Amino acid sequence: MAQTVSNGKRRILGSAKVEVAAYGSDTWYDLGLGEGVGWTEGFKQEETIPDNGASLGIVILDQFADIDFIVWEPDLAVLKIARGNIDNTIVTAGTEVSGYEQVVASGGWSYNHFIEFTGQNATGTQPTLDVTHPVVAGTNGDLTQGTDFEVVQYGSKWGIIVKDSVTVTTLSQTITIKYTYTPAASVTLTTGGADVPGFLKLRLTNVTSGKTTTFTFHKAQNTTGFSVKMNADSGTAKPDGFVLKFHCVCDATRDSIRELDQLYSWYKEE
Repeated sequence: MAQTVSNGKRRILGSAKVEVAAYGSDTWYDLGLGEGVGWTEGFKQEETIPDNGASLGIVILDQFADIDFIVWEPDLAVLKIARGNIDNTIVTAGTEVSGYEQVVASGGWSYNHFIEFTGQNATGTQPTLDVTHPVVAGTNGDLTQGTDFEVVQYGSKWGIIVKDSVTVTTLSQTITIKYTYTPAASVTLTTGGADVPGFLKLRLTNVTSGKTTTFTFHKAQNTTGFSVKMNADSGTAKPDGFVLKFHCVCDATRDSIRELDQLYSWYKEE
């Protein structure tokens, strides 16, 4: 006999997107595909027992969290942030790609949702939209910037959002974006010589049945070096990966923002 009633809206299914931001910044960078995302909250506690009386109970001396994630798609510039800026990155620009056309399929976009440019400048600057036909809808034709679409930056990536304007009458059409960009020919990460890894922020985001759950850790440090296993060319379908580990501590500066929000915040859409 059932003793309670199920509430499917409270379930969290699947893994999470892992993002990092420099401490004090709200610009987030995606660490990409991977596996084994997980975190554990911990307490350093002590029982308070007087010499002449009964125990006064447990006191929390410290509260912390540990996070680990196996990275499959290393972006060296993002890893620099994730490792607390103990590294340096050198970007070499490649050859300009002029008049690139990115086609977003019908059903592959929606109003006011970020459409990332598949081509990004190595410098991190905004790609240059075509002057004549920057964004063309398959049914509605040319779209106007500011009225029908906007160019936006999400984390380190540039893209557009399409507005629910008078011109854009249906989602059942392709969106073609035409722009020029210069990708990176190579990125070099160098390391060695730093004393202490700096702090960063870390965010885990899960979407289940259209509902978003986010864990935001306010003050974290990388706690492990690279350990990369180079798999055989055949015999495994998994990419070469490596573990990132983070130790999160309380950020006392957040007392001015919200009470009892020093370690992490858990946001969940119902």
